[in-house]
Amino acid sequence: MSNAANDEGTLLKDIKRGLGDYDLEHHISNRIYPIVSFILKSVTAHRLDATEAALPSVSEERVAESTEAELDFIKSDFIDIGNILKEIESASSTETDQHVFGVSLPRILRRQNYTMNFILVGTLAAFAVTHGVWLLVMKFICADSCKEDVTTVLKRVEELFITLRKHLGKQETNDAPDFYLYISLLSSSVTRNPRDNWKSMDSLYSLITAMLEVTSAAHLFLKNIHKFILQSMKDEFESLVLLSIYWITRGVFASSSQCNMLPKNGYVIQDSQNLIDICDKLNSIHERLQRLEKNGRQYMDDEKIAEAYQIPYKKGSESHYALLALFGTSEEIKFSPCRRKESDISAFSFRRKNLLLLISGLDISFNEISFLKDEYTELKIPVEQECELIWVPIHNGSWTTSSEEKYKKLLQMMPWYAVEHPTVITRETIKFIRDIWKFHRKPIIVALNAGGNVVCPNAIHLIHIWGAKAFPFTKPRERSLWASEARLDSLVMGFDPRVSNMLGGGKWVILCGGNDTEWIRDFVVGVQEAATDLSISVEMIIIGRTTDNEQIDKIMYSKSPVTPDYYYPHSRKTWYLWTRLESLLISMHQRLVARDYSTDPSIQQEVKKLLSYASAESWACLITPSSDVMIHGLGKAMLQAFTKYETWKQHLHTKDFTKFLKTHIEQLQRLGPGHPCSQIILNTDSKDVVESMNCPHCVLFMEKQIQYRCCHVDSDELE
Repeated sequence: MSNAANDEGTLLKDIKRGLGDYDLEHHISNRIYPIVSFILKSVTAHRLDATEAALPSVSEERVAESTEAELDFIKSDFIDIGNILKEIESASSTETDQHVFGVSLPRILRRQNYTMNFILVGTLAAFAVTHGVWLLVMKFICADSCKEDVTTVLKRVEELFITLRKHLGKQETNDAPDFYLYISLLSSSVTRNPRDNWKSMDSLYSLITAMLEVTSAAHLFLKNIHKFILQSMKDEFESLVLLSIYWITRGVFASSSQCNMLPKNGYVIQDSQNLIDICDKLNSIHERLQRLEKNGRQYMDDEKIAEAYQIPYKKGSESHYALLALFGTSEEIKFSPCRRKESDISAFSFRRKNLLLLISGLDISFNEISFLKDEYTELKIPVEQECELIWVPIHNGSWTTSSEEKYKKLLQMMPWYAVEHPTVITRETIKFIRDIWKFHRKPIIVALNAGGNVVCPNAIHLIHIWGAKAFPFTKPRERSLWASEARLDSLVMGFDPRVSNMLGGGKWVILCGGNDTEWIRDFVVGVQEAATDLSISVEMIIIGRTTDNEQIDKIMYSKSPVTPDYYYPHSRKTWYLWTRLESLLISMHQRLVARDYSTDPSIQQEVKKLLSYASAESWACLITPSSDVMIHGLGKAMLQAFTKYETWKQHLHTKDFTKFLKTHIEQLQRLGPGHPCSQIILNTDSKDVVESMNCPHCVLFMEKQIQYRCCHVDSDELE
């Protein structure tokens, strides 16, 4: 393989040289590609080495049964294929260098005014209607098995060619392709009893499959180029199409040369490595096309989803027009700085800014506000981001003195802006927010870009997981974050930044909690005794989930000789841990619904297990500084693992210790009395709900229940 072919940049320059003007967006014909696909898939299905692969689909078989009227439209395409075939035969007879032929054939065909799209499909078609059909004839003549299937395929192909020949006979003699003569000549050289049966030709079949897959992927893109090719994708796509044409041209040339020599060589491929090298190049191109297709389809899905949430009746393409349309009143609405003593400002002040609309009732929690305050501060640090958060308070019923007091207390906690007063928000706006943006009771954050378009109908889950790093809160940004930071330990332990410092200091970090306070005491003592004996430095964090905090305090600080390093009976950190896990699960579910399967399913299963601990009597989770493997389980198994640590202490300093301990705890749980009933409560509204869920501890579907709960605002919480 030439050096020019190995250097992609140089190769692209060679391919483009002499092509002249070309347009990849030219409409591509669907007339010949299905026939090419049917023939070559039949070849790879009815193999000459006596193995059988998957047959073409019924829809592909129907292509070979095209009516005479339909064939009238494709006859000109087959005349053009005949011209391509002549160029291939001419190159073969003069022993042209493969690289030279790969770059010269597209130039020759462009000078004959063929589109790049037709060159892509037509070159492979020239191989399909010659050597592809010949390979089917070989199978028909020589194979003992599956003869009936081959006969059926050949009958359909033969009918196709007879009808085509009849149509082509009406043309001038010089225009009629001679591939049907070529097939008969090759067929006549076949003996009915080939020596040693058929030799393996895997390299040829693999190359045929690769050429077909690349053509199919590029063909799909060319048909849908206006739908899902972003401007940023066009350069990459153009390069891939040109590389596809080059390597398919070389593949056709190499495969044709080998097929021509098969009768003389005892039906043994003489240069398999060349076919393998070309196949590897095409497989690489196919993977890149698939990634590009995935990005294109995701872009289409993102656009379709976002379109449903857009604010109607905007009079301009800037964010302040979105505010005017959303809060349309007889007088222009004002926005107030929540805690600052500055004057109210108009919507125009948010011109060309990215906006986050925090929509909630007066029951938004202190924990939520405190968390968002920190993220808002982070979000405002890069000045170039030009982002602002606006609170949109939605109130049901009449506005009372009590409502006004709650509203003013909430304002004092918020460092951002708010709609000047809840009572100025019209019924029409509230209806839109409820019907279109699906706000019910739980706070949502609608993200608008600088053009006033909704880029995320609810960014609150992104913010819970990634914080300010999720800016600008678009689907591509979310996918990028999942791709770069999808480690379970960092996703879960990120609820408290101090955990990273603990791990960085070479310490084990253990979270434990539940409602069984006696188990918590025993577990803390058991861990400390094991840590002392094994010379392990341990930091423990107790996650409370009970309302009887005094009882926990009494047990932890009076009866127990050892106290934990951090204790969260019912703090903001506790709220954030469980809220973050809920958001992780919802985000994963939404990615699955959107057909984005890049998230590791095992991570989702682990998140469900951790989230089920919120209602468990006792549980613990461990992470060591030398591994990103999280070890967690229910109380009895975790306690037994530390009280009987002799089982694993000899593995403590081995490379796979954490994997061993994880397996050991899983075995303890299986050998125990069985898993208690698992419960996962998602504190979210209907549009984010996970429709069904398997139990995180077994394969059964969990029973789905609906819970109604009234969460009155505790006045003490607002102090």
